Amino acid sequence: MPQSSTCIETMRVKIKSHLQIIYGESEGRLLISFKKRNRAKQHYEQHFYDWPEEADRATQYAAEQANNGTDVYTGAHLFRTEPGTKENALPLTTLWADIDHDELPVDAPRPTLIVASSPGRWQAHWKLDEPIDPGEGELLNKRLTHMIKADPSGSDLTQVLRPPGTRNYKYPKTPIVEVVEHDPTRIYDAAQLDKLLPPLPTIASHQPTQITPPSVMS
Repeated sequence: MPQSSTCIETMRVKIKSHLQIIYGESEGRLLISFKKRNRAKQHYEQHFYDWPEEADRATQYAAEQANNGTDVYTGAHLFRTEPGTKENALPLTTLWADIDHDELPVDAPRPTLIVASSPGRWQAHWKLDEPIDPGEGELLNKRLTHMIKADPSGSDLTQVLRPPGTRNYKYPKTPIVEVVEHDPTRIYDAAQLDKLLPPLPTIASHQPTQITPPSVMS
């Protein structure tokens, strides 16, 4: 059921606080994406706002949509302009990963922020001491994902993530997305991470024989 205006305001504050942590003092276009529960296909609506100038308006709209039964997502980083493509990505202020296990390797850097996005699944963020080039950041993301055995599909520059305070409507009980750990002292230098993280696995150079599959009726 829709919640009261007080609950919506509480949700808005949580969303804004989360974005302030991951974006820091950066400026750019904030991407907020929505997926309606009654959509048969994975179709997302993209809305853009100037960050931080329109932070209150953007997070108010996000909270209202979440309150109306909509899955809400925000960009893992800011964009130069629309649409939310790799080419429009601004420098990264955090690295991130989508994790489906509760233990990280002992030699892995500990996340600055961990968000429980659904039962048995977490979004982790590693705050950087200064913004880095999007391409360099994406490569570090992929190496970090490989090191901690996170979901490899969640490391690219087009990634959107669930903000705390909203609900995950993929599940019947609609669990609340919430912060489970935050240590603002965990700030990372990209050059140090580059030395720490293992390289990505080498892709075999040979190409398999291409076989045309049979046609399938839909």
